[in-house]
Amino acid sequence: MPFPPVEVFDMFRIYFQNNENTTVSLRIYAMEYPDRRHPTVKVFRKIIDRFRTTGSINRPTLRRRRTARTEENVINVLAYVQFDPHIGTRALARDLGITRTTVQNILEEHK
Repeated sequence: MPFPPVEVFDMFRIYFQNNENTTVSLRIYAMEYPDRRHPTVKVFRKIIDRFRTTGSINRPTLRRRRTARTEENVINVLAYVQFDPHIGTRALARDLGITRTTVQNILEEHK
């Protein structure tokens, strides 16, 4: 579970007040905020490194690449449906070698 921005800001404040010394900063953070979760050295360094590389304290959102909904598959699905409008999504998926969900998404997208 990520740390809230307020806590990350406090970590940065303590880190820079202590000449960028991670170990000392963690001890002081634990003493100043005993009621909060305390990050490990590894987590603390990751937060600092993320801020240095991206300029943000937020974790980057990871998105999967769409590999099944290629232009070729879209064209094939639409061509099959044009040729036989009564073909089912399961038969279509089996013939084309793609998942039924992908076929349904393509059909929904192109009505």
